[in-house]
Amino acid sequence: MSPFNAEELERRNRDRHARRLRYLKRSLALNSYRIDSHRVASRIIHEAGLRQHRD
Repeated sequence: MSPFNAEELERRNRDRHARRLRYLKRSLALNSYRIDSHRVASRIIHEAGLRQHRD
């Protein structure tokens, strides 16, 4: 079996592609989570500021 077997190359490419897709999805999920938590934090800070003004 030669090292340049077409099936082997294709399988390796598919594995690499799947790994990159998984990594991209994970980083996307992390980014959206970070954005959500930032939005929640800013809203909490905003409401706390409003509450202080009311008192």
